[in-house]
Amino acid sequence: MKFKIVFLLLLLSVITLAVGYPIYLYSLNARTVSVTGDVRVLGSGQDGWQKLAARRTLRVGDTAKTSDSSGSVFVFGGAANTVVKANKNTEFKVIDKDPPQLELVTGELMAALTRPSVKRSTFTIKTPNGVCGVRGTGWKVASDKDTGTQIEVFEGRVKFGKTPTLYYEDPYIVRSGNALKVKGTGDGDYKYSALLPGEYRMWNRWIKNVSGKLNKMFVYNELTGSEADPYPTFQKGITYASWQSWGYASSESNLSMSKLEEKAGASWVNILVTWYQDDIESTEIRPDLDRTPTDENAAHIIEKARKLGLHVMLTPQLDIKNIETGGWRADIGFADASGWDKWFVSYKEFILYYAKMAEKHDVEILNIGTELSLSTTTRPDKWIKLIAEVRKVYKGRLVYTANWFDEYSEIKFWEYLDYAGISAYFPLTEEEKPSYDTILAGWKKWVEEIDRWQKTHGKPVIFPEIGYRSVEGAAREPWEFLKGGEADLQQQYDCYKAALETFWGKEWFYGMYWWTWRTKASIQGKYDRGYTPNDKPALGLLARWYSRPDPRRRMALATKVIDRFVDLTEKIRKYKEEK
Repeated sequence: MKFKIVFLLLLLSVITLAVGYPIYLYSLNARTVSVTGDVRVLGSGQDGWQKLAARRTLRVGDTAKTSDSSGSVFVFGGAANTVVKANKNTEFKVIDKDPPQLELVTGELMAALTRPSVKRSTFTIKTPNGVCGVRGTGWKVASDKDTGTQIEVFEGRVKFGKTPTLYYEDPYIVRSGNALKVKGTGDGDYKYSALLPGEYRMWNRWIKNVSGKLNKMFVYNELTGSEADPYPTFQKGITYASWQSWGYASSESNLSMSKLEEKAGASWVNILVTWYQDDIESTEIRPDLDRTPTDENAAHIIEKARKLGLHVMLTPQLDIKNIETGGWRADIGFADASGWDKWFVSYKEFILYYAKMAEKHDVEILNIGTELSLSTTTRPDKWIKLIAEVRKVYKGRLVYTANWFDEYSEIKFWEYLDYAGISAYFPLTEEEKPSYDTILAGWKKWVEEIDRWQKTHGKPVIFPEIGYRSVEGAAREPWEFLKGGEADLQQQYDCYKAALETFWGKEWFYGMYWWTWRTKASIQGKYDRGYTPNDKPALGLLARWYSRPDPRRRMALATKVIDRFVDLTEKIRKYKEEK
């Protein structure tokens, strides 16, 4: 038995070396990897600054300082397994080593880390405005006495809070692709923004450079497993919806949004705001005083999501107010051109209203419409003009959500958008109680169809809506929200799993938003037959999938090594069986 364990460990090491990534030993102190220019260090208990040399170890109490023409790279081992670069005009102090903690006095530090194996942060950087804690692999923090602290995250997630623990306060979470600027301390001035392509290029250049140096050092690292690609990142999303004017700003909504981030592991949230027209032949679109979230409510929930570190899609959605008259939004249409002209004037006012709100609150994606099939397939010129008007006031990315049934393959204006969206309520079986294999097989023809369609326009595909009720027949008619029947948590679970298994690795697929998470966290559990995954088996499944690395980026080193090891052992097993 002992021989087998040793053999496996040796084999894993050989495989690791074969793929070009050595396994190294750990050190809790900071080891200097490289020095560029004149970098100085003030040792703990020493009187004067000394020149820092490569391979020097920084210990607790030591302070390092770069000039306007120098910089240095350090390695921290132990649980954090961290590489830190001090850019020019930077001064920092080592204030702890287990777990490692630095105090950034001024300047910029860049940090690249393996993902921590425990929930509690294993590496922190303290600034005059607060403390940054690791929840990811690649980030930069800058400190200046006048401008405050700025955190930029290239891969993973970083917490920012008042104390080193970061778990007993209400921290801000900064996710990949975002920056957070902080002035003051405590309840200071916090402002999010999106990273620019040039910042990613800077990050990638450093990663490639430092990886070569680290191959000569003694630290295990997975830096080359991080290939930041913000255009676009994979959207691990959930739709957050309220049909109450006050619902988004309630205390219960705040708790529900926090639970969404914590329990589902989502990195994106699709926030819904709904306006109405009386029937399918009305030309006036307006908010409903009772059912449309007020501007204050909408702004509140956007900022709440941002504070939790979630990326935001905003979906202004149009519904029919008098549903008893028949028809739904896909059937909105007019017998003559004048009717269409009036309707598009009203719809443009509606969308531009929220485009300005989205721009004001740094929303990353604006969804300009949902399932308006007759208008999109018969009046593409009107939509192209609308898109041009939206881009004048909103600088983020645009998507339209087409109906799965009779719309997405017929739209002619995908080239004017950033994403091609589908409301993905595809029927997967005729059975009321299908097996998982039946549900999975039900996706085959739809995937082939989507793949052919995607090749015609080349845009990244996302599902701004996909969902299943926890009820018998959910896979047969996913769109049917009024259907009765017995609760069926397993069928919802299987539907989630089949969709995730089917689309996660598709090269043209960039994310999905599950319908739907409500502002009342009490809507949940085994007796609920609605769409929410809250406190149902599907939630745990979703959290496990959403904890995986971004499928749009290369797999991390550890995953690569394990996969190769598993493949090799499987080949050995098959070889023995054949013998």
